[in-house]
Amino acid sequence: MNKEEVLNEFLKGLRIIMNCACAYNKEHPYFIKSAEAFKQKLDLLLRVQRPVRIDITANSLFIDGKHWQKPAIYQELAVMMHMRKIKTVEFKEGVTLGELVEFLSAVAQPIQQILRQGGLRNILSKYASAHTNMGTAHICIEDLDYSQLLNDEGEDSKDVWAYLFKQAVEKKDQKEIDAFADDFGKIIGRFKAKELFEDEELRQNMHNFLSYLKDHQKEKFYKCARELLKSASRFKEDMAGKNIDKMKAFFKDCDEGEYANLLWNGITTEDNFDIFSFKLFSQLADEEKHKKIADSLLDKVADGESFKNNKKAIKNIQNLLVTSDMKVISEVYRNTLSTLLSRVSFDEGLSFDAEVLRMNYRFALFNLFEGDKNRERLNLILGPLLKECNNIIKDRNLEHLRIITDIIDKKVKEDASLSSLFEGLEKCISDFVENSCLETEVLPGLEYFIDRTSKIYQKFDFYFGRIFNEKIINALALRVLLQFFPQDLPYVYEHLQKMRSDIDFLVKIVKSLEAIDTPQSHEMLEKIYYLANTFVKIEVLKSMQNLSKLDEEFLFSVLKEPDPFLKKEAVAILGKSAASRKKLFQELLSIPSPLGRKNKLILENLNLIEGLDFQEAKEYLEALAARPYFWNRFIRNKARQILSKWKC
Repeated sequence: MNKEEVLNEFLKGLRIIMNCACAYNKEHPYFIKSAEAFKQKLDLLLRVQRPVRIDITANSLFIDGKHWQKPAIYQELAVMMHMRKIKTVEFKEGVTLGELVEFLSAVAQPIQQILRQGGLRNILSKYASAHTNMGTAHICIEDLDYSQLLNDEGEDSKDVWAYLFKQAVEKKDQKEIDAFADDFGKIIGRFKAKELFEDEELRQNMHNFLSYLKDHQKEKFYKCARELLKSASRFKEDMAGKNIDKMKAFFKDCDEGEYANLLWNGITTEDNFDIFSFKLFSQLADEEKHKKIADSLLDKVADGESFKNNKKAIKNIQNLLVTSDMKVISEVYRNTLSTLLSRVSFDEGLSFDAEVLRMNYRFALFNLFEGDKNRERLNLILGPLLKECNNIIKDRNLEHLRIITDIIDKKVKEDASLSSLFEGLEKCISDFVENSCLETEVLPGLEYFIDRTSKIYQKFDFYFGRIFNEKIINALALRVLLQFFPQDLPYVYEHLQKMRSDIDFLVKIVKSLEAIDTPQSHEMLEKIYYLANTFVKIEVLKSMQNLSKLDEEFLFSVLKEPDPFLKKEAVAILGKSAASRKKLFQELLSIPSPLGRKNKLILENLNLIEGLDFQEAKEYLEALAARPYFWNRFIRNKARQILSKWKC
């Protein structure tokens, strides 16, 4: 064989052994045998290329001066390793079977587990420290560094950042702490509301990070705290109840002066410190603290000198006073903000600039629109309001668009006959929302407008072309496609079939569908499963783990797949449902095996049960541990071994 053929065989072998490592633990005889076969391919390659270095991108491998992307097997390997945040892996001459086994079993761990341990390099270095006579000296891993992670589009950012925040504080690594603080806005901008509010480990490590900054670098603390509040303001629908309490926990150790600094920092540095920003801030501190916070704010700018030349701060305060009511800004804060403005005279630089006047005009239109019920007067107001709506769209100000739609909904609820009057306004907003759904970066908050609408104006071809031809894929665009064009879904499935070899495209579709969680999205996931290769099938099953409803019939059909890794994912999903577990254990472990004909399958299933720690299967294991006849001895021994491990 020539060098390229040897490389090709090596990469095929790597893909096979990766599948095997995902399905079996590192002590399993089948895995050891497969690792030996792969080592032969690696040794052969090391004869013609020393060392063997693989550079990994999001969808290709770079080896020996060449990108390996096709056939799909190379792209599958690239995606698998990139998702595990591996930048490069290098095999050196002299690599042992033990080193290979450790490397492969580490790579095969669930992605979250790898990231929470600090990446593969960290895992292997810990192993090397504990086994100095073995180590992994002939296999070198380079993880993606934090700056590269910021540019990565992976879905597991929260796991790696939870670990990085923790490590930076524990090691007091000032260089990393400064870097994370400087890029804090970018980092937390990657998190979803669910991650920010439901991941206890992430929240705790972020809290420790902010506490460290508050104790050692106050200015960086205020900057990061503001970034956290700006990020939280993206989740307007989620900022209530327990989530507010979780947000308050980040600031629980702040005194009144620090709260005042935090508020002043927002007013003076943010381009649009709006009503929601103020409301969110005011919910951080307990009610009894607000008077002292307001007094501290007045003391901070007692002479007005730090204020009078800050047009951004003046504009923000003017907007807050003009556009809010007592429900949002309490009397104590309203008086404080008014006092701050009064300390700066107009001839010292305070003026209602064009932007403030524009905002005043806009809110005057909102007030007229909301307050009038006469059809003729409403018709007169709609002309200027439609023009202003176009300005709001240019500003990309979803908060102000929402004010308009809330007024429309309120008026239509009071008088349904007004609906036709608002058609032009509705179309203007809908055109903007629908186009924004199909941008590469989706504006936070667009979901609200899709939730409220029962009608869209763009045709199916518009959505289909942007998704399938331009490959602009996100959960919101797919949701619109599924919700409003159910009659066209067969055509969609036909094109998914044609694009089955485009792994990156299919994986992005799958990840987006996970966030939708409707019967239509479940159906599309299953359609993709049946047309895709093994790697994409695994991604489909992983996405199904977070869905609210399980399709038992589909998942039990997956158990009949010959690929053990697919079976493992299906078992993990079914095992989450108490109603499914008994049937699951029955299916996996109560298999008749005359003369041991099905024993290999039973052993594989026992490994799955052990790996997922399903101790509720105890009675089924006890039955297997008691199976008679000499041909069942391996089954008996394995079942007893698991029971002993569980101390049953």
